[in-house]
Amino acid sequence: MRNTIDWSYNLLSAGEQTLFARLGVFVGGCTLEAAEMVCPGDDTDDVLELLTQLVDKSLVQVDQRGDAVRYDLPETIRHYGWEKLALSGEADGMRRRHAMYVLALARPCRRY
Repeated sequence: MRNTIDWSYNLLSAGEQTLFARLGVFVGGCTLEAAEMVCPGDDTDDVLELLTQLVDKSLVQVDQRGDAVRYDLPETIRHYGWEKLALSGEADGMRRRHAMYVLALARPCRRY
């Protein structure tokens, strides 16, 4: 199975590989907004376009319920992406970005 995932990963563009690895930080998937805030690439990369390409290549799944759309990686694929993220040296930074994003979402709900 790993050889198949390696083969698919190696066919991705650099931008797709970067986003794919960064999506490994999301256990249970994410929204487009979350991916854009936590996983942005360089100025030339459009997260929605890259997500669409990853969906087309069957590495990311789309879950649409009404108006809500979530993007998810099957758990085996997510773990592979996380490994790539760790090897790139970006894992700690992505964890921080993810934590800051979640904190910003929770902040309006805080009660005094």
